[in-house]
Amino acid sequence: MRKAAFHAKALQMSCLLAALTSNASGSEHSVRFAQAGPTISMLSPSAGTFGTQITIHGTNFTADNQVEFHGAEVTFRPGSPVKSEDSTSLLVRVSPCPSREPQCPTYYVPPGRYAVSVINAKGVSNEVPFSLTGR
Repeated sequence: MRKAAFHAKALQMSCLLAALTSNASGSEHSVRFAQAGPTISMLSPSAGTFGTQITIHGTNFTADNQVEFHGAEVTFRPGSPVKSEDSTSLLVRVSPCPSREPQCPTYYVPPGRYAVSVINAKGVSNEVPFSLTGR
């Protein structure tokens, strides 16, 4: 019997990640699949005031996405959770309030550059810049 040990190797196949492992004797093998996390390709528009509706384009969005705006002074999740009908786009209105509290008492969110990401059961996306302009 061959005694070579196989190390886990990641394979990317159709948006799935696979890891092939084997025991030391080479007699047992297993393959583990995990779905790739969300990815943002662009925001449209990439700047605006509160109330601006933006479309987040990308892949691997689900029916339950959290959209996060992370800035130097504050982080907020407008309209979250946000549902994707086709897994490639999300519509969100820029607001410091989550969708479950549309009339929440707002707190001060300063204008500036924010890193936007999407969080769902598949993972956390890359960050894409959004410029929040004055009110």
